[in-house]
Amino acid sequence: MTSYAYVKEITTNYISFEVELVSVEESRETGFAQKPTAFMLTGKDPCLQAMNPGDIFIVSHDGKVIKNILYRDDYEKQRRTEIVGAIIERLK
Repeated sequence: MTSYAYVKEITTNYISFEVELVSVEESRETGFAQKPTAFMLTGKDPCLQAMNPGDIFIVSHDGKVIKNILYRDDYEKQRRTEIVGAIIERLK
């Protein structure tokens, strides 16, 4: 399955992701906080040095293990940031 994954934590040995357990297409059709997720770890790789907590990637996975990190999705990160900002403004 190909899904969005949110970088939760980066340590010296691993990267922790919160991975949505729905496809990217399904995720785009529903609210981002309304989907089942799972936490998955991947080993830290030198090519992933530009990764930061809060970044959103598209990954392929089997529901338990990330198989490939496909690419960073800055557009999706911006979209979600704007949604959260609008919610916070409404609560003020």
